[in-house]
Amino acid sequence: MKTVSAGVRVAILFLLLAVGGYLVWKNLGQDPAGSDNYTLFAKFRDASGLPTGSKVVIAGLPKGEVTGLEVDGRYAKVTFKIDDEIKVWSSGVVIKKATSLLGDNYLEIDPDRRSSSCPMAASSRSPSSARSARRMATRIASRPTPAARSPM
Repeated sequence: MKTVSAGVRVAILFLLLAVGGYLVWKNLGQDPAGSDNYTLFAKFRDASGLPTGSKVVIAGLPKGEVTGLEVDGRYAKVTFKIDDEIKVWSSGVVIKKATSLLGDNYLEIDPDRRSSSCPMAASSRSPSSARSARRMATRIASRPTPAARSPM
């Protein structure tokens, strides 16, 4: 039985490492929002643990990233870009979620049921969790903003 020389083994290992390194570099360098994207923003009371470059996830898939953070009155204004294929309705909801116990976070977007292909969401009966999320979003949206309050 013939044995492969050490030089050939090293060459094969080098080629495998080079191809693997290229694949990792190519995948990590991709913009999750794609080349065609648009920018949105959301306001949070607390944007800690949400640095620039954090993922924006829709239905469990990365479809964008956080591009900016700034203070807007008493709120944190988080600017993010998402893939142009995703249509977010005005009734959509943006939620900050924890990636791990170490304090890393990401944004999850529920674009609203009009953009969903789920038959359950398209029917008149929606799951109770979706119904309660819509109620919560309606309550939050109906609260007056600091600029809209009348002076006392």
